[in-house]
Formats: sequence, structure tokens, C-alpha cells
Amino acid sequence: MLDLNDLLIFTQVVESGSFTAAAEVLGSPKSTVSRRVSSLEAQLGTRLLQRTTRKLNLTDAGRTLHARSAHIMSDLRDAESAVTKMRAEPVGRLRITAPVEFPAIARLATDFLSLHPKVQIDLDLTNRYVDLVEEGFDVAVRAGVLSDSTMVATKLREARRVLVASPAYLDSNGTPQSVEELANHDCVIFGPWSPKAGWTLYGPNGLMKVPIKGRLSVNHLDAARHAAAAGFGIAILPVDWIAGDIAAGRLKTILPEAGGPPRPLWAITPSRKHVSPAVRAFVDFLKTQLA
Repeated sequence: MLDLNDLLIFTQVVESGSFTAAAEVLGSPKSTVSRRVSSLEAQLGTRLLQRTTRKLNLTDAGRTLHARSAHIMSDLRDAESAVTKMRAEPVGRLRITAPVEFPAIARLATDFLSLHPKVQIDLDLTNRYVDLVEEGFDVAVRAGVLSDSTMVATKLREARRVLVASPAYLDSNGTPQSVEELANHDCVIFGPWSPKAGWTLYGPNGLMKVPIKGRLSVNHLDAARHAAAAGFGIAILPVDWIAGDIAAGRLKTILPEAGGPPRPLWAITPSRKHVSPAVRAFVDFLKTQLA
């Protein structure tokens, strides 16, 4: 295989008309340019240029090589230009994964596409853990405490959570006046049922683990919202998830000071190195929109 660097230098010499002019364009010593052309001739076993004191003349082999190599060099320059442009402008396909409980990502994705017409998005909503590197994803949106990882995490926001119940449930069962009283109420359990189910809430002395019980456990925030609105117990939910239900009177906030620590929302990317403009722009867009 020919050395592409030697081929590039040969092409530049032909196009510049001399070794001196080619050396200036390439930013290399004239002796290096001459040596590389000689190396190419030795590899091919034929002379490509007839050197005289006044000018260079192409041999038949040189003309044949230049006719073919000029197209190759042009394609390489176009490829370099295209990649350079991709580094500066958001273009290409983004693979994004997010929890099913974060449906706002669909609206955010389409808003981002409207701003960047050269970007395409593959959006995967799933509650399973996605290995970004193994499965070829560019960005993952995740909530809660993150495990140790080499991934890069950007905090998008912290979602405040509140305790809510339907007016009908509170009329029938009373309104708890302290976090300790929650143990005597039906609660909508988020996640698999467990006899040790509990919530971490703010009590009189700071954060405390409060045991809870309930007839219904769910694995989706929307299911928990519907269950609470239907009177099946008290639920703890992100405030922006239930703002419409509170405004419509379907849910009431109880113990507003006890909602517990906010739940952070993160954008996860595989690496800090060689991050494409599309990935960087999307993470910045999420951070701005969710601030």
C-alpha cells in the first residue's frame, strides 16, 4: 500500500509546480518534500518527475498517478472538511434513553429537533438499566442517586416531591398531622411490595425513615397518581407531575414540609472526550429547559 502522506506530498508538488512552493504550502522543509517524493518513486519502482533547474516535468507514470491521486486527495479533503464541520455544528443521529416516567423527554426531543434540523433522534423509553457503551447510546436521562461509574453526569434539576391524597380518602380516613401517623394510613407504594416498605421524609428531627403499608404497589408514577386520585391511599410524587391534579382538586397536598429530599435528574454521557456537538447541545438544552 502506498503511503498516503507521500501521495499527498507528490500531489502538492505537482499542483504547486515546484518543491519549494510545495514545501511552503505544506509547512515542511524542501529537503523533506524531495525525500518523500523520492521514497514514493522507490516504492513504485519508477520515476514520477523529471527534475530540472527551472521546472518539473511529469513522466508518463507521474501523469497517470497524479490523474488518479488528485481525486483521492480531493475526497480526503472533503472528508476532513465534513468531519470538521460536524465538530462545530450539531449534526447526525442521537440515541437517547430515558425512564418511562419521564414523558416530557418526547416534547423536549421534538423541540430540540426543531432547533437543529440536521439532527436525528432515536428515543428509547425504558425502565431497565441501559449500558450506554455496550448498547451504543449517546445520552441517558436518569433520576435519583447514581451508582459509581466512569460515565459523565450532568445534573439537570432537582424535583421536589410532595405527599398527596384524594379529598375522598382524607374525608374517610382523616388527614395525618405528622409523618408518624402515615403508618396508620393506606399508602400507594412505588416499586415492588415489601413488608419493610418505607419513605424517607422530613420529621421533627430531620430526615427519618417512615414505615408505610398499602394495598397497591406500582412501578410507574402515572399509575401512582391515578391510584391516589382514585382514593387508594397517600402517595409521594414529584410536584410537577401532579400540578394539574392539585389545581383541579383531584389531589390535596398533606404535610407539605415533610416531602423529603428532592430527587435529582441527570443526563449521563459515556465520556468527556470527543463529545459531538449534537450531544453537547442536547445536554445543554435539557439543562436550560429543566432548570
